[in-house]
Amino acid sequence: HGRKKEPKKELTPQEVKERDEKLQMIKSVNSQLLELRAQKLYKKEFLDLTFKALKLSSDFYTIWQYQKELTEVVILTSESNLQDRYSFIQKELQGLLMLIIENPKSYLEAQTVVYPGRSKVGSSNGNKAEVANSCNRAWIM
Repeated sequence: HGRKKEPKKELTPQEVKERDEKLQMIKSVNSQLLELRAQKLYKKEFLDLTFKALKLSSDFYTIWQYQKELTEVVILTSESNLQDRYSFIQKELQGLLMLIIENPKSYLEAQTVVYPGRSKVGSSNGNKAEVANSCNRAWIM
């Protein structure tokens, strides 16, 4: 609408190489996380890998979902002490903040990771206990 189309800029061989390397990295990290999710493996060590994948490609919503599942499982089933849980939550929130700063449109997905039950509040079958159970990370802090 009123914008002049500019011809696409030809990429230099160096730019093509960098783009291809980034795509390979995205493919490798994403396939690794999808495999972990398929096997239902949730360990706190995988949090850094989710942030790496989301930093490379924040539009891959399955990775956001895996990160949400990972965080919930680690927090709720962890036999570690309260300080370890707090450290994990703090690390997750710092990573989410980094992603939001780099890509502000990630805010909506990050919000579902931090407050996974928010969408149930307005639903007809969402009672307070159900919402509270799905928002464990929000009230554990």
